[in-house]
Amino acid sequence: FQNLLVEATEITYKGLAALEKGKIEELGKLMNENQKLLSQIGVSDEKNDLMVSLMLQAGALGAKLTGGGGGGCCIALARDKVAAMEIERTLKKNNFACFTTTVPNKKGRD
Repeated sequence: FQNLLVEATEITYKGLAALEKGKIEELGKLMNENQKLLSQIGVSDEKNDLMVSLMLQAGALGAKLTGGGGGGCCIALARDKVAAMEIERTLKKNNFACFTTTVPNKKGRD
């Protein structure tokens, strides 16, 4: 168990570096790695796994549960607004509540 936590910490730092450098594809891959660890730890469940799978199938660069797990709350990283809309459409079509948000770039713009 301890080795999984160490690996999750390493992924977090790599994710921060990818975010700071604007490497969103790398960040997405790291989110997926983190989700695998969360499943191994046992905090993910069938509902979270289904949401993550749907988001990835809809084109998310990465997806993972958020929070403590078990609550049915996940986050996905989309390449752009069109991809985000497709992810949202897919989740809603499968009866999941969903909303999209944007993270401004360094200049404060989307």
